[in-house]
Amino acid sequence: MRYYIAQCQECRPVLPLPFAEQGKRDGWASTHSDFTGHAVTIRTEDREENNHAEH
Repeated sequence: MRYYIAQCQECRPVLPLPFAEQGKRDGWASTHSDFTGHAVTIRTEDREENNHAEH
């Protein structure tokens, strides 16, 4: 599964915010930066889906 990550470098605690869609991530990053003046980094992460049920 691909995740589009935004992470504000100035809000505390610094937490990565995953989005399922690149456009939503980019929109959030732009809006957050515009309103707060904070630096936001963006990246993409590919992770394997774990479909195994734990017993």
